[in-house]
Amino acid sequence: MADTLSMLWGDSTADMADYARQVPYASLALSMDGNDALVVMAYQSGGTGALTLWQARDRATLELRHGVPFASAGFDNELVGIDYSMPSSADNLFVAHALTVQWRDADGQQHVDSAQIQTHCESAAPLKLPLLTHSLEACHQQLDWLDAGESDNTLWRDPVTGRIWAGDIQPWPDAQRIAWQVARPWWPQN
Repeated sequence: MADTLSMLWGDSTADMADYARQVPYASLALSMDGNDALVVMAYQSGGTGALTLWQARDRATLELRHGVPFASAGFDNELVGIDYSMPSSADNLFVAHALTVQWRDADGQQHVDSAQIQTHCESAAPLKLPLLTHSLEACHQQLDWLDAGESDNTLWRDPVTGRIWAGDIQPWPDAQRIAWQVARPWWPQN
């Protein structure tokens, strides 16, 4: 595993695909806080992989919940947590009408903000991922922040299973974007 982690920082998209082919572990191509990396899954909780931890060579870590960033560690600016407001009977963040996010800036100051969410999804279309092309719905979220204007997120999900294969989000107002694509999935393939 140490040898695998030593090669995970890449210089280009082509490097990411090459590394992903070589790594037999679940992996993501990740762009976050000015860094691009192929990260491997370090931990999974629950049979469906509802909570996963992804780690790079320098031990920077991203936590996904249901395929979406929830927290991070080892970056200049860290995502502390995102809570989606949705009906109690729902476990699908695409029905969320609001969220609250907490983050810590490079100076160690903790911040909180909330946003109203409007989501619409397009029909499925092919999306090129590091190791394959998959037909996915692009779901666009418009976030209206309580204290800081608007931002837009996009999540690409499988129209049948609802699994999220890729995303490009701004986790809090004025944050650098987090973009990820599943290179090697961690769930069973049919």
